[in-house]
Amino acid sequence: MWGRDEHSVQSLAYIGKAQIELGHLGEAISVLGTAEALSSSLGSTYYDATLLRETAALYYALAGYDGAAASAAKAVRLSQERNIPKIRVAYCKSIEALALLRIGKLSEAELLAASALKECPKKPGRSPVFAPRILYAACVVESHAGNFADAEAYCRRGLDIASQSKRETRDLSLGYLALAEAQLEAGDLAHSREAASKGRDLTVKLFGEQHQDMVQALGLLAKVSAKDGNIADGCADANRAVKIATALFGERSLGAAGPIHALREMGACR
Repeated sequence: MWGRDEHSVQSLAYIGKAQIELGHLGEAISVLGTAEALSSSLGSTYYDATLLRETAALYYALAGYDGAAASAAKAVRLSQERNIPKIRVAYCKSIEALALLRIGKLSEAELLAASALKECPKKPGRSPVFAPRILYAACVVESHAGNFADAEAYCRRGLDIASQSKRETRDLSLGYLALAEAQLEAGDLAHSREAASKGRDLTVKLFGEQHQDMVQALGLLAKVSAKDGNIADGCADANRAVKIATALFGERSLGAAGPIHALREMGACR
């Protein structure tokens, strides 16, 4: 039987999750580190799969995609061994799929995203906590695979589920950002700008500017502007993304490296 200490691992994992959602990544690192140390001291706990899942989400937020993929894969295996609900396993697969996509393993990402989708409910009212993000992951992965119609359909379906709560949440802002990325991949610049702007504005409303989603939104807007020939706006958004990323992640961090590289690619920027 699992004891009180095991439940402490669970509590810390969920506190870490909340800090990630809020964009308090330093606090998330501290809390999840404490949970990992406690779990290691106990040898094994029922909630290790939950801890691995949130650790994977943290790595992904920090742009540590190798770590995110490895932690998510462990979370999948452990969740399956513990007979944890399939929708939670599917969410772990979706994190792994996105991480693999970011490190260039598109075919593996597609397989995982497709596997995760099998557990996604068809009706919007079911599994509102995990289903939208599984669908957004599939949207992004499929857009990079060139399956633009399917990608947009997955994003729209996820947004429909997220909208059922009748309140603005991060599931909505993430949906707009995923849709913006998919539309950018498809070359639909006008709609990509619209979706990225919605994601940006909602992120600011919910969390303020110091948030990992703000970095993503500004990066998308910079790319849209650059492709549209609007270099001035593109440079402004790219510079703003670098400033926020540097403050949020640290000057030499992986999280700041991506926006800095993107800015350097826009040679006309200063």
